Amino acid sequence: MYPYIASDKITEHSTSSDTTANTLANALFYLAKNEDTQRKLRSQLDNIVSGEDRQWSYAKVKEVSFIDDIINETLRLKPPVIQGTPRETPSQGVHVAGEYIPGHVIASVPNILIQRDPRYWKQANEFIPERFGERREEMGTDDSPWIPFQIGKSTADDMLPFLTCFRYARMRG
Repeated sequence: MYPYIASDKITEHSTSSDTTANTLANALFYLAKNEDTQRKLRSQLDNIVSGEDRQWSYAKVKEVSFIDDIINETLRLKPPVIQGTPRETPSQGVHVAGEYIPGHVIASVPNILIQRDPRYWKQANEFIPERFGERREEMGTDDSPWIPFQIGKSTADDMLPFLTCFRYARMRG
């Protein structure tokens, strides 16, 4: 029994590493393409290390919520899981968005298309990290579907180490 648990944990760890690396690369791409966002982030990071204590620390960087906004917007535009896990519809079938899907049909949700759908997201294909922060209400973020990872029992557990690794990588870079 234990070798299977260890194997699952190793798989989860390596998956989190791949997710972090890919998201970091995508975030750096968006920052390189969006100089205003880059300047805003640099200014906020400079503010937390100003004065006598110019040392970087995770605790200080954690205070810059704009990093979370950049991560979330990157995950919206380039989710690590592009296609959702296939699921079988219940035997009685199911109605989705006004369409009937018969029972025992394998269906999947294309996360990347949903997160770029203009029916749900204003300026859907534009990189606007503020939609997860100061412009949240204006952009309707709370009413929009945001599912960059799979939906399931381990999603929340998997996201915490990912975000910690990402913030630390940003701090060190």
